[in-house]
This record gives sequence, structure tokens and C-alpha cells, in this order.
Amino acid sequence: MKLLIRIVGLALLTVAAAAWVWACLAGLGLCVSIGWAVLIAAAIAWLRQIWLLQIGTFVGALLVWRWPVVPALLLAAPRALLVLPGLVSTYLAGRRHPRVRWSNARPAA
Repeated sequence: MKLLIRIVGLALLTVAAAAWVWACLAGLGLCVSIGWAVLIAAAIAWLRQIWLLQIGTFVGALLVWRWPVVPALLLAAPRALLVLPGLVSTYLAGRRHPRVRWSNARPAA
């Protein structure tokens, strides 16, 4: 059973990665031809500038596939879904416990 779960999980990750690459190539292909898009994507991946590929994926999902903004953003940057609760809790903690402002403090005489 564990092996089946691992195989299904790996298959889902492969499908998600293929959709990510396809959206990236579609987004880059919107600006240049598909041949150049493949070369540009390969060069960007070789240079390890993944954020450029994420922009291409976002553009591809948003403009080519006509997805709404939030699902396109989650396809391009899926870790944003994991970072969001931390950002919200940090904001709320700052509102609940504001930092002390020392500008009004007078030195002891």
C-alpha cells in the first residue's frame, strides 16, 4: 500500500511539473516563437534563475490559458500557499503587540 501511495504521489508531482513547464513554454511562446521559447527556458534553467521561469509560467497561465490570477499564481509559485499563513500570523502579531517606540524616552538624570 505504501508503494502505491508513493507511485501515485510521484505521478501527481510529474503531472504538476509537466503543467508548469507547459505553461512556462506557452508564456514564453507568447512573446517569441516556440523554438526560441524552448531555448530561452533551457538557458534560464541552466543559469538557475527559476524566478524568470515562474514569471513565464504565470504569464502563460494568465494570458494563454486564461486562468484567474490566484490559480495562475499558485501554479507559478506553489510555495506561496505555504508562506501565506506565516505572513498573516506575523502581521497579526505585529498588530497585537506593537514595537515600543523609544523616540519619546528621556535619559535618566
